[in-house]
Amino acid sequence: MVVRDVIRLIVLCLALSITALQAEPGNLALLGGTAITIADPDPIEDSVVLVRDGRIEHIGKRTDIEIPEGFQVIDAEGRWITPGLIDTNVHLILTTIPEFYVKYEDDLEEIAIQSAQVGLKYGMTTMADSWGPLEPLKRARDRINAGEFQGSRVLIAGNIVGLGGPFSNYFMGSWPLHGVTVRYGGWVHPVIQGRINKLWEAGAGPEMLAMTPDEAADAMRAYIAQGVDFVKIAVSGEVAKFSRVQAVQADIDAFHPLLTQLWGQSL
Repeated sequence: MVVRDVIRLIVLCLALSITALQAEPGNLALLGGTAITIADPDPIEDSVVLVRDGRIEHIGKRTDIEIPEGFQVIDAEGRWITPGLIDTNVHLILTTIPEFYVKYEDDLEEIAIQSAQVGLKYGMTTMADSWGPLEPLKRARDRINAGEFQGSRVLIAGNIVGLGGPFSNYFMGSWPLHGVTVRYGGWVHPVIQGRINKLWEAGAGPEMLAMTPDEAADAMRAYIAQGVDFVKIAVSGEVAKFSRVQAVQADIDAFHPLLTQLWGQSL
């Protein structure tokens, strides 16, 4: 009996190996799982999901369709198949502890990649980073998009337009001396503070608050040209005054033709 079971297992492994070799890259058939779709009110039990060239082509009952040739079959029985989750407000590189920036200043790109991998592990297939260091985030995004690493699809805004970096008075520069979740960062050497703040602000920091509408529009065009996916603007609290409204409108007029995504947040 044991020998017979081993032979069956070997045959099964060979069959799966042959199927995988014959399958075209990016063509998958997920069989037997319980699928949740946006269109159907009820879960689809014993489902089949066909993915061709990395895109979902068909979702339905296993009995409704034959598996085309060239598809790698994956047994999903006993598992759930759901749409990917999209988190529209994440920070792949964020902590409110000053020591983090001192210790990991040269590792921000790798930390962003690891955060995107953790997000994918928990079902988030797209993550929009709404405040972080522009250049490290761009490099992390591009390496994931190039297939160098597996991770959530990353969209980046870089800085919150008009705000300073982590050590500015908008953040750790004005927080209490002692705390558990937030801490004052003014003790960090000014040179390090300046480098970190510059990584975040990237030409779209507090200096924009003193610009005329036309200057702000030019600054926004230059900022967008650096490769952001969307823009986040601080429009209230201590950041924006009444006189700032015209400048914000100039920002919108400048980047509306260039971006399809514009987010605002009240602080």
